[in-house]
Amino acid sequence: MDFLNKALAQVADLFRSMTPGARITAGLLLGVLIVSLVWLVGQEAGGPDDYLLGGQHFSAGEVNAMEQAFGKAGLDGYTIEGNRIRVPRGQRAAFMGAIADAGALPADFGAALRKTLTEAGPFITAREREERLKVALQEELALWIRSMPGIDKAAVAYDVKRKGGLHETVVGTASVSVKGTGNLPLDESRIRGIGHMVASAISQLRPEDVTVTDLVSGHSHRLSGDGVSGDNSLLELRKKYEKDFLAQIEKALGYVPGVQIAINVELDTEARRQERMIKYDKPGSVTISSEETTQDETRETTGPGGVPGTRTNTSGANTGAVVESSPKNTATVQKSTANQTIAPGGTQTTSEHFGLVPKRVTASISVPKSYFVRLWRKQNNVPDDQKIDDNQVAAIEAARIQEMKTLIAGLLPVSDPTEPLRPVTIVAFDDFPPPDVAEPSLATGVLAWLGNYWSTLGLVLLGAFALVMLRSTIKGGAAAGTPEPATPFATTIPFPAAKESGPAKEETAAEMEAKKPAARILKRREPGVSLKDELTDLIREDPDGAAAILRSWIGSAG
Repeated sequence: MDFLNKALAQVADLFRSMTPGARITAGLLLGVLIVSLVWLVGQEAGGPDDYLLGGQHFSAGEVNAMEQAFGKAGLDGYTIEGNRIRVPRGQRAAFMGAIADAGALPADFGAALRKTLTEAGPFITAREREERLKVALQEELALWIRSMPGIDKAAVAYDVKRKGGLHETVVGTASVSVKGTGNLPLDESRIRGIGHMVASAISQLRPEDVTVTDLVSGHSHRLSGDGVSGDNSLLELRKKYEKDFLAQIEKALGYVPGVQIAINVELDTEARRQERMIKYDKPGSVTISSEETTQDETRETTGPGGVPGTRTNTSGANTGAVVESSPKNTATVQKSTANQTIAPGGTQTTSEHFGLVPKRVTASISVPKSYFVRLWRKQNNVPDDQKIDDNQVAAIEAARIQEMKTLIAGLLPVSDPTEPLRPVTIVAFDDFPPPDVAEPSLATGVLAWLGNYWSTLGLVLLGAFALVMLRSTIKGGAAAGTPEPATPFATTIPFPAAKESGPAKEETAAEMEAKKPAARILKRREPGVSLKDELTDLIREDPDGAAAILRSWIGSAG
């Protein structure tokens, strides 16, 4: 505590010894220094800018909406880096407020559906509610698709119609328009995933009812029953097989740096084929089928009838007529039928073939010659600065290429058993080292650092300049301060002139006035300072003058 009191007393002493102008200048510099330090602490010295929403990635539509919100609010100083926005750290709250006021905040999953259900009043019709939910679902599906990596824009439209009749049927279709980031076309797996997601979200749709349009290539892709998408299913299936074989070969040749691989797949275009082959190559005969049928049939026939015409008048005219029966004949007929199918001995074979599978696969592989050179140096312990032996390197190259062919042939389907290595082609190419990328110079690094932290550095320099100016002002005020008027304690002490040796000579009055000893004004700077201390300071500053004063006092006393 005593140290603090002494320091405050010294500061107060210095301040009182300064002129009014010096005091004002020192106060202004001290204020600038304090304001600079406060602003520097507020900047947190960690970088002048910060990413909006924690560095979240935005779509092109969201970035455009945010820029409109910033312009409407009169905010500037932000930077768009890719699909992220960097804003000044101190204005982050203002930028967030502008986005919220304009309703440009990125939508969350389910926000469209929740908003539709919240805004739907009790007086809307069922048809209107259904249409609102349909629009909200379309917006929600588009948001899901835009959230996928590599997707910049997306839009979904679907419609479901019911056909009346005895058996009511439902017909639905959906169209999805997608644009990839960086004008890159969509791959087949991404298109299939989008189609299945949309079909799963709408209960009336099947995957084959969804059409995905790539806005970059302009091609439309429809999912088929086997899950293959595209206008040409064979082309998409061929790409899929090529991708699978390429992944297997890259894994097998992963130990070769810089290897280049190309795959070509030929598909069997027949979707399905059934064959039946019969060979009669065995002796003897074979009974294929045997059938025997027996049938009994009975027939009845009648004999000849009576006299034709009417009975004549006789004595018994009123007697009844008698009808005489004719004799009958009965006959029985028996039939027997036997059928037997006999074929010669042989073999019957039935085979069924499914197509759309690789019929022939070829691989073209390029290996850099530097790989064989490094392999030769390693095997022979040859340093890099020594010249290579071309013959030995060529021998290693031929042996390694043959090993690679055997390795790759085992991953491909066998199209010709007599030449299993024919589908594999491996060549060595001259690779040139890439040009050295020049490292950024010191000046470039310094300029980049200054571009990020120029404000912080400027404040530090300003604070240092203020401290230097404050120090120089205090020293100057203490040294050049004008003496105050003489107090009652002030004493004027004449300093005697030095005696000159030699013959005396007459001096004029002007010369004598000029040689009068100068008077030194001794005063107490502060009431609390003793005369002893002041005399001590006088002796320290001017020993000769102090000695002259003492001689003068002693002479006066004698």
